[in-house]
Amino acid sequence: MTDNFYNLFNQKDMTAKWDGLKVTFGAPFSGNSFSSLPRSVHDAHKDGFKKISGCDNSSPFRGERYVKDGDYAVVLLFDKNGYIAGIQAGVKVNGYPFKEITPPFTKDGDRYFMTAYFTNPCMHYWYDLHTDSDCHKMFPVFLLYNGGKLNAFGWAMIADLKSPRYEHPGQSTFTAFMNEVPTCLRSAPKLSTMHIYLTNNPALDLC
Repeated sequence: MTDNFYNLFNQKDMTAKWDGLKVTFGAPFSGNSFSSLPRSVHDAHKDGFKKISGCDNSSPFRGERYVKDGDYAVVLLFDKNGYIAGIQAGVKVNGYPFKEITPPFTKDGDRYFMTAYFTNPCMHYWYDLHTDSDCHKMFPVFLLYNGGKLNAFGWAMIADLKSPRYEHPGQSTFTAFMNEVPTCLRSAPKLSTMHIYLTNNPALDLC
């Protein structure tokens, strides 16, 4: 499943129109909700992103990597032609990620990174999630479909991550986006999630 997730954007049958890149679910037009991200190196520079590694470095990741204001909640990856090629979340928290879920995390320096490279019913899809799931083994990725087409995905980490890019859904909302809520989540620390939208008008999505 891990390899499939890394490469899911290369599947030939993905017909959804991806005309944007936005992160963080919330009320439209407020705070960091549906924040637009640059899709070219040119626009990344204009938006204040700084390069942290490139294709010629010894980084374990592919592409030119950019971060804004030292906030590793969003790391953008661009190809050699300067176009968006993927996105990462970098975490630096004692005790997370749990050893049972690495991969999908890859250690680089003092942080662990979760990476998605870009290249059927309406629901959040969670991999192998059940009421009796072990939270230490919870796969920290979910997929979103609209009209039967994948047009967004997201990270979900059982940790209190401080970036304003992250969302922190309360326990009372879990049933709204999980068909089966793991019992272990009821006593787990705060959940930090981030929605990553691949369309220009995510507020119009139905799920």
